[in-house]
Amino acid sequence: MRQYRVIPSIVGVAIILFGFSIPGYSQRLILGGKIAGQITNTFTYPALPPIVHEDRVLFGPTVELFLARRLLLEVDTLYKRKVGYTTDFFVGFPRDPQAQRTLGTRDVTAHSWDIPIMLKWHWAAYRNNRLFGTLGFSARNVAGITHDYGTVSGGGFPSTSFDTRTSDGAIVNHWTYGPVIAAGVDIHARSFHFQPELRYTRWNDSPFFFFTKPDNVQVLIGIAVEK
Repeated sequence: MRQYRVIPSIVGVAIILFGFSIPGYSQRLILGGKIAGQITNTFTYPALPPIVHEDRVLFGPTVELFLARRLLLEVDTLYKRKVGYTTDFFVGFPRDPQAQRTLGTRDVTAHSWDIPIMLKWHWAAYRNNRLFGTLGFSARNVAGITHDYGTVSGGGFPSTSFDTRTSDGAIVNHWTYGPVIAAGVDIHARSFHFQPELRYTRWNDSPFFFFTKPDNVQVLIGIAVEK
């Protein structure tokens, strides 16, 4: 239950930062969207499933609030359509032909949301272009359906089939968390911002019951308008 307490804390920090009385110039907003290409694999050895279903592209809205002349608060919401896998499983004693045996297939169909909250620092501008660095914290939610199907045979009973679906199953950690650090450049043309960026996140745990890669590296491109 402890992991679910992090979400109210994130919301509380965001409310404090957005609601705190700050100078008038800092009320400016940058609104837009981002698309991310994931460089690293989520699924990796030693528990790499035989078939994986993972999109390498994430996308979603972004908002930035000026806290000071060069300091901003950024919140993104990035959606990944597929992060699942298919594998076979066996339960029983292969050397005992009379024992009951379960032979099945597990198909996990899931999606994810990445929600990073970051402080962004802009260095001095050069021809309206600014280098920036960000540091913050990200939450990831993975949800979907675990579909198990197959047959049970042996043990002196006739063979039977099973077919079950559950919203949990292989997904044991719907929420995972980790620090995030990034760097990029803000190419500014009037009120428009074009923001290529390289971002690294270190997740604290795997969404599934087996090991997944904690290191996550993404290349992002953001397009936004300053209000």
